[in-house]
Amino acid sequence: MKISIFISKKVLSTSAFILFFLAAYSQSSSSYDNLAKEAFDKKNYDLCIEYCNKSIAIQPSGWTYWERAAAKYNSYKYSGAVEDYTSAISYYSDFPSLANLYFYRGESYYFDFKYQLAIDDYNKAYNYNYNNYGTLYRARADAYYFLGNYTDAKSDYSKCVSYFSSDLKTQSNIYYYIGQCEKYLKNNDASLIAFNKALDIDPGNSKVYELRANIWAGKNNYTNAIDDITKAINYGKDQILSNYFIADDYKTRAGFYNNLRDYDQAIKDAESAIATDSLIEINWDLGLYQHNGGYYKKAIESYNKAIAAQKNDTENIVLLIRNISLCYRDMLDYRSAVDEVNKALSMKMNFANAYWSRAIYYNSSKLYQKALDDYDKAILLLADNKISLASIYKERGQLYYSKLKDIDKAANNYTQMLSLNPDDETTLYEYGRFMVQSKKNIEDGKVKLKLCADKSLARDTGSNYSYAKLFLGEKEAAFNNMWRLLDKYRNDKYQYKWELHVVACLYALSDNPKKAIEYQEKAFKEGFYDFNHLLNDRDLISIQNLAEYKALLVKYKMPTPKYFVK
Repeated sequence: MKISIFISKKVLSTSAFILFFLAAYSQSSSSYDNLAKEAFDKKNYDLCIEYCNKSIAIQPSGWTYWERAAAKYNSYKYSGAVEDYTSAISYYSDFPSLANLYFYRGESYYFDFKYQLAIDDYNKAYNYNYNNYGTLYRARADAYYFLGNYTDAKSDYSKCVSYFSSDLKTQSNIYYYIGQCEKYLKNNDASLIAFNKALDIDPGNSKVYELRANIWAGKNNYTNAIDDITKAINYGKDQILSNYFIADDYKTRAGFYNNLRDYDQAIKDAESAIATDSLIEINWDLGLYQHNGGYYKKAIESYNKAIAAQKNDTENIVLLIRNISLCYRDMLDYRSAVDEVNKALSMKMNFANAYWSRAIYYNSSKLYQKALDDYDKAILLLADNKISLASIYKERGQLYYSKLKDIDKAANNYTQMLSLNPDDETTLYEYGRFMVQSKKNIEDGKVKLKLCADKSLARDTGSNYSYAKLFLGEKEAAFNNMWRLLDKYRNDKYQYKWELHVVACLYALSDNPKKAIEYQEKAFKEGFYDFNHLLNDRDLISIQNLAEYKALLVKYKMPTPKYFVK
């Protein structure tokens, strides 16, 4: 009997303990949830996660998993957030909760760069009637965009744009992305329309100016492109990382100025890019602009800086070394030009353009057989490049005809050139000129010259038209076209001086040395500085030994050529 009573008391005591423990268990889980909510509201997400962990350890619940998922999401712990949203989903069946859970799990996938999984969850949120359609369409559009599905991205951006009528900056950005989608889909006109809408809504959206500038550049409208990139620079000064973006804009604008052949402004912008961000890679570009602008020594300095930045990238280094050789060529220092090319070839033996360049330097140095040998090497290495081969055969044809007086070999090279590029305006001119000038086949030459003139006429005529007409014996038409071109390009700083030079060449070919020298001086006064071209210009052979012409070259400081010798 005692044992029985004892046992009865023992059970009672244990039962009371269990009831007390369960009450404490329940109260503890609830209190941790309250503490977690309080921490979350204060944006102390790590503490929130800690309290949620304790609550779940006692008694898991859908609310606690959801709260911890939200805390992880706001702490950028997206993979952990996905796990907790997944756990929370299993506790809910009502549409509003599931819509929100799937949406934010989709957001977690999105920020974890898992775009297709994000799209799948956005679709589920949509099916459960997620009530913020603008946000949902925008989120799904972004996921499609970064997945490279620009058609569906554009569709969703177009759906969501009306939901943000009171948020102009967001609406502007949505049009920005519509424009981006159109650009990637090769719809440049539609892209331009979208970018225009973005800027109508928010004229200070600097990144839109950058993109619209590129659209203008794609249309060869560099004036508009420069206007837009200038606005991007002005509006972007207050942005985060503004120096980085503005430096890149300066770099972009420099390229636009270069394409407009405003080399001084291109150089200025490239230097501004360096001043804004010293780490920007632009010395190669700067070298090109300096070279194009006639600042050859500065270009060599920039190319050498670019080489130093390449480390062990042999392909880029040999390209830069060849560029340096071109600078020496334009300074008429053919010795140094050959030395640089030899340096490039020691690093890359199959560098076709190096052999081609060295052939030109040998040709200028009157080492004709060495030039022909290098042309042969370049031809072998460029066997699949018809355009380059056509140019090489043209140069070899000129060498055989003008320098070696071998008409048959010249004819063979010009014929090869024509077969490779038979519809090209310049090719037709070169072939026709040779056949007429050498009297190898005057009738065939005239046919090709007429084709050249017709092609030139179809695109508003350039100097090729005048050259073709001159060798067809139509001197008046040749010069009338040049007077028209001089008037057309009078305000084009670069082109005008070249048209003056062409007039000088036409006068030299017409046995009028006085006028030839007069117009070459006009070209000099307009900034003509291509002395390598002058030194090797076959059109000026008739005046090259005249005292007046030599005096003109001295007056405008033509360098003394440094020829390469064996």
